[in-house]
Amino acid sequence: WEKIRGIDPSEVDAGARRKSISSERTFFADVHDDEELEQRLLKLCCSVGRQLRTKELRARTVTVKLRDFDFTTRQASTTQPEGIETDHALYALAGGLLRQLRARRPAGVRLLGVGVSTLVRQAVGRQLPLFEDGTSLETERDRTLSRAVDRVRDRFGHEALSPGSVLGSRDRRIDG
Repeated sequence: WEKIRGIDPSEVDAGARRKSISSERTFFADVHDDEELEQRLLKLCCSVGRQLRTKELRARTVTVKLRDFDFTTRQASTTQPEGIETDHALYALAGGLLRQLRARRPAGVRLLGVGVSTLVRQAVGRQLPLFEDGTSLETERDRTLSRAVDRVRDRFGHEALSPGSVLGSRDRRIDG
């Protein structure tokens, strides 16, 4: 009877596990240029990757979301056997999804988003492969580099290091 009325003396579990992380950007005008969309997608992947590493998580599922000029919302996802955390790996997957969505309907885009789910904790003391076989989306070297970039950005600000492909873009701000 009390629970139906919102009365519950038990403690609230504020430490519930996070189920997804995402970042999206709404544009003032429709974006038609695929290169510009890919640059903006890279920035979003950097933001999501940073959040993953800060929370010591990896993601198995990557989703790209588009909202077109007519407010039609479309999305595509892919799930990997192993979790990823680097901007490079996120962008590799998200870029492929963006190209699929754009090939199906190359309409003007009003909103672009990237999200990750099926989150797993970063393995502590994970067994490293003796040889990198080249089939993995990210290597231990990629993960080490991403964490080093995070430390530089912590110290000098996010704009201290940017992927070269976005340096000429009009919108350099990373949405949080």
